[in-house]
Amino acid sequence: MSRPHALLPLCQQLLHRFFHCLDQSDYDGLLALFDPDGIWHRQGVVLRGHAAMAEALRTRSTTQRIRHVLSNVLVHRHDDHVAEVGGYMAVYRFDNGQPQDGLVTIDGPSQLYAVQATIRLAADDATLAALTITPEFRFVAAA
Repeated sequence: MSRPHALLPLCQQLLHRFFHCLDQSDYDGLLALFDPDGIWHRQGVVLRGHAAMAEALRTRSTTQRIRHVLSNVLVHRHDDHVAEVGGYMAVYRFDNGQPQDGLVTIDGPSQLYAVQATIRLAADDATLAALTITPEFRFVAAA
């Protein structure tokens, strides 16, 4: 098996864990996935290091239900220490200002993003050195 194929599950798991932590508002878990000096390009802002990331995350709505669905993840380049990974992410979001339990109804995904990550590789682990999330499509609600 070639190295990109061997790296793919590790890289996918890291990115899936990142978006799961984001969806569950597990910000400590999310920050633990980044290098201490990691860079996150988020919503047009470059966040450098855990403190800047934590400050941005504190501004997120506490009543939203949001799900990030990651797909088409590929290892583009790698060496023994770093992998460059890309994929796509659809966002589904509901927020009426009230916490929600159970099923909610939405028109569909709100946006589709390109995701690019630089992943630092260790023996059996990986961390995010850089993450860039770029909007590519905004969906119009069904008529």
